[in-house]
This record gives sequence, C-alpha cells and structure tokens, in this order.
Amino acid sequence: MHDDQFPQTPWYKTGAGITFLGILGIFVTLIVGFSGLVGYYSVKIQKGQGEDIAQSLAEARTSFSVKQGASQDTAYTIQDIAPYIRKTDPQYGNLTSPVTIVAFIDFECPYCQEAYPTFETLRQKYADGIHIIFKHFPLDSIHPSATKAALAASCAAEQKQFWPYYQLLFTKKDLSTEALLSYADTLGLNTSVFEACFSSERYRTQIFQDIQDGLDLGVRGTPTYFINTTRLEGVIPLSTWNTEIISAIQSQSL
Repeated sequence: MHDDQFPQTPWYKTGAGITFLGILGIFVTLIVGFSGLVGYYSVKIQKGQGEDIAQSLAEARTSFSVKQGASQDTAYTIQDIAPYIRKTDPQYGNLTSPVTIVAFIDFECPYCQEAYPTFETLRQKYADGIHIIFKHFPLDSIHPSATKAALAASCAAEQKQFWPYYQLLFTKKDLSTEALLSYADTLGLNTSVFEACFSSERYRTQIFQDIQDGLDLGVRGTPTYFINTTRLEGVIPLSTWNTEIISAIQSQSL
C-alpha cells in the first residue's frame, strides 16, 4: 500500500474544514446567546419586572433625539390625536381652539433646548388661538437626568406651576437633584409637598404612559410635535410654525 493513499493533511486543517468549523462555532455561539437571553427575560418576568423590560425596549426604539427641523415630514399624518390627550397632561392656551399642538419633549435633549426659544415665542404669540398639550418623552438611555426632571415638572404641575417650572428647566439648564428642588423654592411652591412628591416618584406611571403614547403615535425622537394630525420633528423655524398653524386654521374652517 502506498503512502499517497492517505491524506497528508487532516481534514480539519484544510480550507474547507476550517470554514466548516468556523460556521459551526458561530452557530453554536448564537444558540447559546439566544438561550441565555430567553432565560434572562424569563427570570425578569417571573420576578414581576415586565414593565422594566417594556421600558428598556421603548428606550432602545427611541435612543436618539431629532435635529432636523424639516417640514418635509409633514406628509406623515395620523387619524386622530384626541385619544392621546389626557386630563393629566399640562395644557396651555385656548382649550377650545380647533388648532391643537401636542409636544413630546425631553428636558435633557439638546435639540429640545435649541427648540425652546422658538416654541416659547410660539406659545406666547398664539396663546389665545391654539391649544398646547405637553407630553413627557424622556430618553433615559442617552439622557440620564431626563426622567428625574420630568418627575419634578410633574410635581410642579400638581401645584399648578408646570409652565413656570418648565421655563426654569430650560433657562437654568441644571437638572441636578439640588437644582430641581431649588426651582420649587424659587417659584414659591410648598417645598415639603414638592419634595415628598419628587422623592416618591409619584408620577412615574403617568410619564411612562406619555412614552407609550408617543410610541403609538410613531414618535421617533425629541422634540416631536403634532399640529392636529400632522407631525413635525426637530428644531422647527418660526416661519414653518407660522405656515403650519395658518394651514391648520384654514383646514378647520373649510
């Protein structure tokens, strides 16, 4: 029998063998990883932490803020914004106006900060002609103080001071716990009531509902606004706001 009747190189050292083993290794790794993920979430659910999972998934889907102030997205419309306007939402302006603006805002978002002066001008300019509804949309995955600020603003709303507190959050730009508590004192709120509200995170469920409303409406980042049933995203110029509001008024009068 001649030596050349036997392969000189073991199969697992050949090009085909190495490729096969590589693919097999990747497959095994994926199976193990998936099994571990399923096991992890199973344990979380058994411990009653399903809401935490939902929150994490919501953050993963909206882990960015919106910069563009483009009007090209106004082609996106919804059927009806009314079901997402809740009695607990802070509101401003003419509550019977046919023009409704629903704003999804993150207090730590740099683009919400950039959009704030224009939106304030809009809020003051059209106070008697539009109805503004504020919705919290904190993106904790990139803005770790956003929910804390939302909780504090909700506690200010409990004492009928949401909009002045909202202004302080954007003008002072300090979202530390010490600053959030000091703003209540600045506005002359009942600080003991405010602190109890804030420390208990009384409005966390309400804020989570706002996030869910945003996801249901297709909100992809902050700031996002709905003028009646039309969506606008990002830092919107005042000229665009004027055009969209006039258009909304005209459409209601038809």
